[in-house]
Amino acid sequence: MKQLCLLVLVVMISPFLSIDHSSAMTAVSLELDRENILEAPAEKLDRGGAPKLLYSQYRADYSPYIKVYRFRVEPGSKYTFYMFHPADGVYLNAYLRGDNPLSDYTYSYGPGGFLRGFVSWGQQPGKESCEYQVRRYNFTIAPESQQPWLYLVATYAKPGTQFKVLLKSRADDDEDVSGNTASPYCPKRKGHTWGQVWKQKFLLTKIPEK
Repeated sequence: MKQLCLLVLVVMISPFLSIDHSSAMTAVSLELDRENILEAPAEKLDRGGAPKLLYSQYRADYSPYIKVYRFRVEPGSKYTFYMFHPADGVYLNAYLRGDNPLSDYTYSYGPGGFLRGFVSWGQQPGKESCEYQVRRYNFTIAPESQQPWLYLVATYAKPGTQFKVLLKSRADDDEDVSGNTASPYCPKRKGHTWGQVWKQKFLLTKIPEK
């Protein structure tokens, strides 16, 4: 009888003792070789609940809506990354990095001589008559990489906005990426290359233990 009463008591109070982890941020996995639509979250990044590394490096007054994604890649393999920016003049951006931004570790670490991350749009595109302006990048995952995840931090100025990304497992030709000035996604925009080739290997690392 005492055991039954104790069981009933535990069931009654357990909802009040449970810890809600639903707000914890996680990196959403994306598929290779397909266009993935990334939509802004409904809420701004909250300093109190956000990982310190993510908040300190990516939170900005003009892009406080942030989500984190990841691709599984192979060390030694070459890829082409596409970022499709809606040509509407609203701020959006995609940052690729080789370690998990969902961390409280905020110190610099790791060897030099490698690519550790980059931003898709150093200068935001303005309004155009085309649907998207597109940037693409060729890079090779360093064979010395410590883990298989390539992380993507998506930043937005407004909730409800979205953009597309594509990571091709069979990379585009380097010469075409670095030299092509006629984007098929925005034919009216001519005279500028729309791609870049990274010569440094992209190193994927594990954040050190504290």
